[in-house]
Amino acid sequence: MCDAGVVTDCSFAFYASKDGKDGSALVLDGVNPAYAAGAFTYHDIISETYWPVNLQTVETAGSKHTGFKQGVVDSGTSLLVG
Repeated sequence: MCDAGVVTDCSFAFYASKDGKDGSALVLDGVNPAYAAGAFTYHDIISETYWPVNLQTVETAGSKHTGFKQGVVDSGTSLLVG
């Protein structure tokens, strides 16, 4: 879509609703700020095989976890793996 000029912003985003039934979305041609709180952070993928990204710190519920080298964004599930 980017190469063909169909979209102007080659970013995309996934939103998964809390119950997994209604309201989930795939947003092409950018992001929809209605689906997120706070600022967006963009990361380059380091391979086109399985959406790996460089990962340094993960923060969950106020706790920081470090020591990661890569993380994988799996858009086919609800997993983010470090």
